[in-house]
Amino acid sequence: MSNGAKNSVQETKEMLESTKEGFQDLESAGLAEDAGEETIAGGKLVKEGNGFVIRGEHGLIGEITYSVRPGTDTWMLDHTYVTPEYRGGDIAKRMLDRVAEEARQEAKKIIPLCSYARIQFERNPGYHDVWQQ
Repeated sequence: MSNGAKNSVQETKEMLESTKEGFQDLESAGLAEDAGEETIAGGKLVKEGNGFVIRGEHGLIGEITYSVRPGTDTWMLDHTYVTPEYRGGDIAKRMLDRVAEEARQEAKKIIPLCSYARIQFERNPGYHDVWQQ
């Protein structure tokens, strides 16, 4: 192998190592996101069963759940919860947005049974396309 090729291989290895270290720095700072995951309040919003949860370093931050109405393309949004220390921000709204986004992707309609979701659906025309009234 020529000296030029050896230098090129060494430079490539160094660049890859630097990139790996940079990603690890982002990950430890909570800035790196996996595909399909969103970081909210230091936790990851992830799909879990019929809903989404946000778990942080110290456990549950929030959750939103729905049940599938048998024989239909309708979801019954039945539960939204944010732990007390995280309330008052936009966590519940961001979880609701994620459920609505998934409903659009799957051509589903939502019946908002939970009081929080019901109020948001009534106030925000952005949900009307997925609202089964």
